[in-house]
Amino acid sequence: MAQALLLCVLAWALAGPAIGVAAPLQVRIIQPAAGATVDAATVAIQLSVDGAAPVAGATQWTGGGGFHVRIDDQDVVQTRELRFVLMALAPGPHHLRVTLEDYAGGPVAPAEVAFTAQGRATPAGSTWALAAPVALVAVLLMGGLLIGWLRWVRPQQAEPLYDERDS
Repeated sequence: MAQALLLCVLAWALAGPAIGVAAPLQVRIIQPAAGATVDAATVAIQLSVDGAAPVAGATQWTGGGGFHVRIDDQDVVQTRELRFVLMALAPGPHHLRVTLEDYAGGPVAPAEVAFTAQGRATPAGSTWALAAPVALVAVLLMGGLLIGWLRWVRPQQAEPLYDERDS
């Protein structure tokens, strides 16, 4: 009896993958890579789901449910997109966690990755040397427009529509 039970368990274990027992799905973060340093202004995110048959060239998850993207334990976006960009992330270390919620096939293992965002350095040759002259010209133009309006348009004093003496 024990040998028959052992043979059944062994046959099921060996034949399970051949029969088509599906592996559980798992979200995978392709980009940014673990430990990567990325531009804080635009953080490109690329996802995939292991255990699901990918559709060639697909840009959206079609398997049901949606991705919940959290950065530093703050919910930042809920989407079905497999590729998207997060804008204006604060410089410094961050923790990205992506889960697939409301999937009808059951729970899906989430993905997590730590990365660092850094501000982009000022390109060589960039300067603020013309900022003061440009601001001065803007102030002079606005002042000239204001003086011209006061001189030629001259706001008139409003007069009543009726004579107060008649009332």
